[in-house]
Amino acid sequence: MADKIRFRRGNFSDLPSLSAGEPGLSLDTKKAYLGHADGNLEFQLAAGTVDYTVYAATSTFGGKSQATQGATGLQLTSGTTTGADGSKLIDSGASFTSALVDKAVYNATDDTWAKVTAVDSSTQLSLSADRFTSGEAYEIASAIDNLPEAFSTADSGFRANITIRMSPGTFADDTTFIGKTAGDNKTLTVKGSTTSTTTISGKCIFRQRLTLRNLTFTNKLNSYFGADLSWYTCVTSGISRLYMYTGATNYFESTTLTFGNDPGNYISISSTITKGYTMYVATTALGGDDSIADGLSMYSGTATSTTANKLVDSAANFGTDVVNKTVYNSTDDTWAKVTARDSATQLSLSADIMASGEAYVAANAFSTVQGGVNAIPGTVNCNTDIKISDGTFTEKVIVQGKAVTGSFTITFGGTLGASLSSGTATSAATDTWRPTLTDTGKAWTVNAYTGKILKITSGTGSGENNARLIDTNTATVLTCNGDWVTPAPTNGSGYAIYEQKTIISGGGTQSNCIELIKQSYILVKELKLISTASGGVAILARSGSTAITVDKVWVYDPGTGRVSFACRFGSQAVFRRCYADTPNVGFQVQTVSNLETYGVLSVGATVKGLLSQNNSLHGASLTPSDGGVSMRPGIFRNSAGHGIHALGLSIAQCNGVMDNNGSWGAYGEAGAWLSAASIGSYTGNGAGTYTPTTALAAGAS
Repeated sequence: MADKIRFRRGNFSDLPSLSAGEPGLSLDTKKAYLGHADGNLEFQLAAGTVDYTVYAATSTFGGKSQATQGATGLQLTSGTTTGADGSKLIDSGASFTSALVDKAVYNATDDTWAKVTAVDSSTQLSLSADRFTSGEAYEIASAIDNLPEAFSTADSGFRANITIRMSPGTFADDTTFIGKTAGDNKTLTVKGSTTSTTTISGKCIFRQRLTLRNLTFTNKLNSYFGADLSWYTCVTSGISRLYMYTGATNYFESTTLTFGNDPGNYISISSTITKGYTMYVATTALGGDDSIADGLSMYSGTATSTTANKLVDSAANFGTDVVNKTVYNSTDDTWAKVTARDSATQLSLSADIMASGEAYVAANAFSTVQGGVNAIPGTVNCNTDIKISDGTFTEKVIVQGKAVTGSFTITFGGTLGASLSSGTATSAATDTWRPTLTDTGKAWTVNAYTGKILKITSGTGSGENNARLIDTNTATVLTCNGDWVTPAPTNGSGYAIYEQKTIISGGGTQSNCIELIKQSYILVKELKLISTASGGVAILARSGSTAITVDKVWVYDPGTGRVSFACRFGSQAVFRRCYADTPNVGFQVQTVSNLETYGVLSVGATVKGLLSQNNSLHGASLTPSDGGVSMRPGIFRNSAGHGIHALGLSIAQCNGVMDNNGSWGAYGEAGAWLSAASIGSYTGNGAGTYTPTTALAAGAS
């Protein structure tokens, strides 16, 4: 009779501690075990058809490294409690051994976790927390303390449902989900806690079929080609954004997520979806580096204490990857570079910008604005901000080929930084085009703030609608361009004065600073532009560019032959609260444009509150189009030529200040005419108030 190889066998309650490599069979529970230094391991038929679980737990709950501490991620034993006694696990049918000390314990009845701290007897364990009452199911496992190793434990080709069960706590390692192929329509699920928070703070890359449940993400998520993801009760928090690319599909149910982009290939049921993200650009001195940047946030939070040249956040978990990266203080609009990682909760900075309670973002910033532009996907289905640090960027920025859909906008935002002056108004006065704000406690230098930005920061009239360009100032009075909107600031309103600290200089052979080519839905705000090359234009909207808005942009001394703002045939742009100082022509419009109360020059739109002065030719040059131009309170003064030169255009409501120009305050020819409804100040002009030809209608005064 042939010899037989038989497993050691018996009822589960009689199962001893098997020798390493020795197999055992529990006849009553119909489970097989293999002896191991960590205790008896239950056989998991991973390549077969039996569903199984891989356990991942933080060190608090007994998780250990697979690579260095031998954790397997697999179950060691299971059962049902037969009694209860505080922080104990009691099972009269168990056969616990010392190998279970420091292992993870999972209460499968109420989804809670603990760690084994001692083996009191073969039927009783001491736990790190009070987790069990009688009659509750438990599972004890050799849990892995990180998600990449837990994921690698799952079989590559599986025909069973696999669950990676994760304890509460934070898992900080970056994880790439790829290479686990499901057969027989089975699913690999990564499942967090339902009774507490399971946080994945590392970056995640998805390239396969996966189900995600009860997880909070706090870092960048990329869903690439091949990803087939189902999200249930998941949350993105802080800087976390989900980026979805061609060939990836996503299903969301009862989930709250923020998208970094939105190609539209997803289904959402009972979920809250927020769209939009920020791309960061900083000078090299502030950590910008095109060679390694993705422009996105790495860490974010709020400073918890104040230390000079430090960022201290007791809740942070900074990695070494943050060194030489950029820190942006979003509370007061200031920047610095990380010079050292002192600890997981403290960074050394190149400048003293952080104080307790101020919000920050640490970002992998680009060093050029063009780098940030190039990183934006071709299809833009969410609001996209390019936040640019203070400093000078010597480059020509070209924006084209970005298909912006829906009601979304690409915003280029400069830095204002700390205010130049602030205080509380003692009075404010309305005026059609030159309102004032007074602070009798000041002693400002006369006209020191011409072209600067006044913001009402608190009290009556606060908000962006009452931000104004400052025309002139005395020691105590600021005179602005364009009347206040209701409610207007008054005695007691807080205010602050700012200057654009981000400079884009075309420089050298780069003739234009920002050039928009058949591009729509762009907002450029709070920048200073200098185009030094011959024939340069600070902002050029070429033919076919529409829905362009430029707000609070200062173009300074572009030089002879330069143009501050230009809109070419077929373009539509709006310029608000913009300042052109000493160019050849402040504003050049070659199609339909409007000039409105608080600083907009636009083609096919409205221009408000412009300040154009000291031009070597004209304050504004308007050429033929198929429609009219509405110019509401603007200031066009001190130019060698005309304040406004209109060629073959109808001009409606030419309201504002057109004083002290070398030629006419307003001049029209070749069929141009001025509406009789226009009002304004036209004094001190060399040739007269307005052209005396019949091209301009009477009534301007």
